[in-house]
Formats: sequence, structure tokens, C-alpha cells
Amino acid sequence: MMKALLITDASLGKASAYMAEKAAETAAEKCGLTLTRSPAEAELVVVAGKNAPTDPSLSGKPFWQGDLQALLNDAVAFLTTAREQATPWQAPVNAQPVVAETSGAKRIVAVTACPTGVAHTFMAAEAIEAEAKKRGWWAKVETRGSVGAGNPVSAEEIAAADLVIIAADIEVDLAKFAGKPMYRTSTGLALKKTAQEFDKALAEAKPYHAAGASADQAAASEGNKEKAGAYRHLLTGVSYMLPMVVAGGLSIALSFAFGITAFHQEGTLAAALMQIGGGSAFALMVPVLAGYIAFSIADRPGLTPGLIGGMLATSTNAGFLGGIIAGFIAGYVAKFISTRLKLPQSMEALKPILIIPLLASLITGLLMIYVVGKPVAAIMEWLTHWLGNMGTANAVLLGAVLGGMMCTDMGAR
Repeated sequence: MMKALLITDASLGKASAYMAEKAAETAAEKCGLTLTRSPAEAELVVVAGKNAPTDPSLSGKPFWQGDLQALLNDAVAFLTTAREQATPWQAPVNAQPVVAETSGAKRIVAVTACPTGVAHTFMAAEAIEAEAKKRGWWAKVETRGSVGAGNPVSAEEIAAADLVIIAADIEVDLAKFAGKPMYRTSTGLALKKTAQEFDKALAEAKPYHAAGASADQAAASEGNKEKAGAYRHLLTGVSYMLPMVVAGGLSIALSFAFGITAFHQEGTLAAALMQIGGGSAFALMVPVLAGYIAFSIADRPGLTPGLIGGMLATSTNAGFLGGIIAGFIAGYVAKFISTRLKLPQSMEALKPILIIPLLASLITGLLMIYVVGKPVAAIMEWLTHWLGNMGTANAVLLGAVLGGMMCTDMGAR
């Protein structure tokens, strides 16, 4: 297959570029193409947008330029036309390589990730790229969205970077940035206070050390992670739970389309949809929330006790609050066992598959059954009763609080 390099017009925004890239990836094989990110490997250069490339290394390669909207509307037709009508491209006389920089300019790579992986991920990426452009810096932003990593940075780009900016509200894998100066912030700050965050990044960035580094370096890295605290772990759990909420809620809504009580009739499509949404997807929400809170804290060793703790939160009627508590208990218990329990070398292999899951699950489960479950269930029952019997004044107060929380989430304080 012919290797094609897709270039999207940066002025059209990160979100549009991401959608165009995904559309092209889906259609490429049908057109006999394989997308590549390397200009050197490209046998065809396709530009979606109005601005032409300026990289002289593309000179002589088959080139075609079209409208971004045409790519989004029909990617197969767009790429087929590009392959058939491409002509050799010549760089402008004054073109400079894409890696060329003005004196004092920086090269930065960044990663953005929000809990849902939809809006803030891409808006923060656009803000970072726009600020870098204002300063005359080279920048590339990798988006960790809901469908995986978009616009991934290569090992060569990381090696050449002067600074790494991580704007993430959830835990992300940063192993490939080991040894590079790194500054960590949130998507909200990267979006709303971009210039200030750039200045802080220059002043406060410290070399990132992945797992397996020296004790002092590991301690510093761990301290930075814990500084983010419970908030980041909670958002990680929420990000994995949200697709379950959406899928379950829409399945229930489709069931109601046949009639509000149609699902009571066994064997009907409405009953099947209710079983998918209410009986399965919603039943997994709390376990998934707890499991991935624990996963964020302790990595894979925390997942099993977290899921079990979440199931116990559901069975004891402790609800979401119980699931959150179970996730934190499971995560920190699994992390404690993983880091503090020393075993003979011959038994180390049993640690991740037997000892940590068993001990962490037992401790989490017993705490949920005998300590946490009943008090939290009582609190949840009281809250449900209070919400169900509130008067008009209390309802207005609750609405104001919820509205304020939504405004804070979308527009900051």
C-alpha cells in the first residue's frame, strides 16, 4: 500500500484536525493507502485545509490539497481523488524546515487528558498550541481522548523537546517522557490561564523519572503524584464509569420508547433493553468507579479489590459514596502490600496474581461489610428521603447549588 502523510490546517483547530485524522484512518485502507506520520516515508502528501506546507523535505513528493469539510463528509472520495490527482510539489524558495527555530525559541511536547476525553482534552490542546505559536515556539500536543491517543508524539520529537507539559485531570502513562523536564497542570488551567502556565512550566519543570529510577528520584515523583491527591484518582474512576452511564441510560431511554411500563412484559424488546441498561450497565457503574479509582492509586494490583469493593458497595446499598470509599480503601491497601511486603525471590511471582489480590480483596471486603457499608447505606437512605420530601424552598436551594457547580465546572470560579 502507498504511504500517505495527512496534514491538517492548524488554523482550523485541534478538534477538527482530530476528527479529520480519524475519518482518514477509517477510509485509508479502502483507498489502498496507509497513513504515516513521517514525512521521509510519505509517498503521497495530502493537505486538508487552505494553508500549504512549508517543509522543503516534501519537495518532489506527489501532493494534493483539498477542503477539510470534504474530508469529513466523504473521506473515501477525498483520499481517492487525492491519489488520482496528486502532482509533484515544490517548496517555496524561502521555505524553512519544520524543525527550524528562531533564536531562543523552545520546542515543547504536551499531553492533554480530561475525565471524559471529549471537550477539555481538545480545547486545552488548542490553547497550548496557540500560546506556543504566539511565542514563536514549536509545539506538538498529544490528546488522550475517549478513543485513545491522538496526534501521538514520537520518540524523536520527545528527544528534541526542551520541555514537556502534561495537562491532565486523570492519570496517564508518562514512561516515554522519562528524563525530560516536565511540568504538570490541569486541563482547566491550561485552557484558561495558558500564558501563566507556560511561565510556570519554564520556572518549575523538573526531570521526570519513571518507575525503576533511583530511590530519591522515585520519592520525588511519588510526591508529585500524591500532591494531586484524591481528586485525580476520583476523576480517573469517573472517566471509566461515564461510558457505562451513557450506554445504560440510553438503553433505558430506548426501552421507554415502547411505553413507560412496557419493560414489565417479559420477552419483549423493551424488557431486553431494560435488562441491558438497568440490569447490567447500571449495575456495573459503582464497581467500575471503585475499580478504576483503585487502579489509579495502585495500578493493576488495585483493580481486583476495587471492583470487589464496588460490588459490595452496591450489595450493601452504600451506593456511589460507598463505591468511592471502597475504591480508595482498595487502592491504598493494594499499594501498601505491593510496596511494603517483602517476599523471597522464589515467591515474588505469586505476589501480583495471588497475594496482593487475595489480601487486598479480603481487607477491602471485610471493611466494607463490617465497617463502611451500614453507616454509608444509612447516610444514602437519609439523603434519598430528604431529597424526596424537600419543600419548594429546599428544592430551589438544591437547584442553585447544582447550577453553581455546573458553572464552576464549565467556566471556572
